[in-house]
Amino acid sequence: MHPEKATITLLLVCLIIALPTLSEGRVTGICSDCHTMHFSQDGDSSAFDVTSPQQSLLNTTCIGCHSSTDDTTIDTSMGGATPIVFNNGTAPATPLSGGNFYWVKATDDRMGHNVIDTSAAADATLGVTPPGGTILDGTRMSCAGTTGCHGDRTIVGSGKSGGSDTAAVSGAHHTAGTTVDGSTVGKSYRFLYGITGTEDSDWEYTKSSTDHNVYQGANRSDDDSTLSAAEQTTVSSLCAQCHTNFHNGDTDPVDGSVWGTPWVRHPTDFDMSTDLNSPNIEYPTTYNTDIPIAYSDVSTKTDEIVMCISCHRAHGSPNESILRWDYRGWPADTSFTNGCSICHTDKD
Repeated sequence: MHPEKATITLLLVCLIIALPTLSEGRVTGICSDCHTMHFSQDGDSSAFDVTSPQQSLLNTTCIGCHSSTDDTTIDTSMGGATPIVFNNGTAPATPLSGGNFYWVKATDDRMGHNVIDTSAAADATLGVTPPGGTILDGTRMSCAGTTGCHGDRTIVGSGKSGGSDTAAVSGAHHTAGTTVDGSTVGKSYRFLYGITGTEDSDWEYTKSSTDHNVYQGANRSDDDSTLSAAEQTTVSSLCAQCHTNFHNGDTDPVDGSVWGTPWVRHPTDFDMSTDLNSPNIEYPTTYNTDIPIAYSDVSTKTDEIVMCISCHRAHGSPNESILRWDYRGWPADTSFTNGCSICHTDKD
């Protein structure tokens, strides 16, 4: 090879190696895997998962793409890797970090969020009023928009007549950037608009103390209802958009003070090393993927922040209230770890 060509080739290789990794939501591959030009294939539309044309020329819905009838939770049939969040009919062999909607349909509507297409009806007990919050602007919960969690939550979601989850996440799968800074839906953690963090490449299909999501938290000094810009980038703050009273409010604790004992609810976005930590709480020295924590700085892993999903899954779980463990079964049931004792070591 000519010396100049060799030099250019070497520079190109170095440049490719130096490029930052794309966020995990970016879609690549054949366009027809997701889109159809005219909602017809050889004059027949029965091959599609949906019964009518969809926005963005999609040939399926969010659930249609992220579901499976077997027990697998990462679909590689289209050449890439698609996370499965709803195993319809068969329990997931290896649930991903957010859990799975399987148990909502197969067991009880208390086992997860009652998202359209994953359960036959809305929550039989709570309807569309989330615990700790007010009634949703819609008839059902959906994946995105005003009636969901993902995408732009200022756009009306599919849970309300005329709404569209597709519009709420439009373009995100193609514009996912090299950094997760919350500036766009595509550059937000798991397409949760405005939320930051570090995404595990296989959604914690495989996981260890060094192989996991790194969640954004906030070391809040009080639980006042007004959140700073930084505090609005946490996963817990997103949960609070529906479950407001479980995260922040002006009237708690009952004595009118900020962050203090006696606690009237479990704190979130709370640094467990604070002096208000009483009785003593001690998170394990080695990160526990069963009971994850967040950090106020995900790059340096500063502070140990308890968050909503330290105890709950986002989609669904085998336990009531989407808990990570069987809260009510302990201590009689010894087949699992009591998650509370991971941090509340003096209570075990």
